[in-house]
Amino acid sequence: MKEYRGIFPALVTPFDEKGRVDADRMQRLVEKNLRQGVAGFYVGGSTAESYLLSMDERKYALEAVMEAVQGTEAWLIAKDDRYSEEGTLHITGRDMETQKLKIRFNKETFQWEYIGTEEDIEAQRLLAEYDQSPIVETIKKLVKQGGGRWEGSASDIKSASKYLSCEIYEDVRKVGALINKFEALLYLDGIDYKYDTKTRGKRKYIFDVVNVDNDEHGSNVDNVEPVQQGLSCTTSAT
Repeated sequence: MKEYRGIFPALVTPFDEKGRVDADRMQRLVEKNLRQGVAGFYVGGSTAESYLLSMDERKYALEAVMEAVQGTEAWLIAKDDRYSEEGTLHITGRDMETQKLKIRFNKETFQWEYIGTEEDIEAQRLLAEYDQSPIVETIKKLVKQGGGRWEGSASDIKSASKYLSCEIYEDVRKVGALINKFEALLYLDGIDYKYDTKTRGKRKYIFDVVNVDNDEHGSNVDNVEPVQQGLSCTTSAT
């Protein structure tokens, strides 16, 4: 990643007389700073009192600043979560490929440090969530017990988790949503699934073992470790 140095002023959030984020004033403030030669802006920090802004207000302010720097070489630092130490470095400008890079603030050096592209970080978090999911652990054990095939509903998976894995506390709709979310990773682990369209009421899943040549994510249904060596179970819902 290119090292980028310069002044990144933390922007305040101006409001109009009706208590709304004033995009026009914010853009004039950005333009004035650009004329002074700043390298970019920090949007939505404590100076902007982001902890008092709604998600829509923070998004609106960021969009206003992005519009103001369009066509310039200024970069933007913004935080998706007001309480997070991570932020997103928005790279845009003349003859530049638009990118979103994830950065983390180092409190010891007082510098932002690059930790990966937005896609890389999201993929890492999804993989970590998958590896620690009692839903995945339960599905793998059910498929293994069934000799490579298992059929049942999200409610069945939830019930089986009490005996095969850490207990699943999410409701059945959430369980179904997470199964869909983990579909690609399940396939890389050698498990494919489909819906039984003939059943009424509860959605029935059909899980089957498939042969997948996978070097990146090496676990599979035959390598499910005992739960005490794998997941860290909690005793109550979070």
